[in-house]
Amino acid sequence: AKVAFVYQSNKEAAEKLAAEQAALGREVLALQADVSKKVEVDAIVEQVLAKWEKIDILVNNAGKGPVHLERSPRTKSLKFYEADPMVWRDIINTNVVGTFFMSHFAAPFLIQAGKKGRIINVTTSLNTMQRRHNSPYGVSKVAIEAETLIWSKDLEGTGVTVNTVLPGGAT
Repeated sequence: AKVAFVYQSNKEAAEKLAAEQAALGREVLALQADVSKKVEVDAIVEQVLAKWEKIDILVNNAGKGPVHLERSPRTKSLKFYEADPMVWRDIINTNVVGTFFMSHFAAPFLIQAGKKGRIINVTTSLNTMQRRHNSPYGVSKVAIEAETLIWSKDLEGTGVTVNTVLPGGAT
């Protein structure tokens, strides 16, 4: 597979990953962008198409969680009403809006791919979505579940499938 991946800020880790994959003979394209910004997502799609002329699969895995709230000096606790509202919004923008932007701009090219087109949205378990002090992360993952259901219906008959995966705990 030829893989493009997007990173927001850790250029050193992205370059290391790309080099490791290239050493294994894999074609990899590392792109720096903020998926919550329309113009940057549009550029991602353009760069992938310029390099490989098509998109077959999109995996929406960008995400920000409670750690971002914890780091904010304006957050008093992880209760939604004591959290930094600007960081709360940033998490929603990355997790929900970023998933929408990536899917929105890639969808026409996935449809062109025919019966192979895939959108895969990474989310989390229902228990995690409902966990105390897990807003806005849980809220964003519920929204991604809804996006998946709606988009799969919107893409019905195009050959593109939309699915959610729940990878389990991350370490």
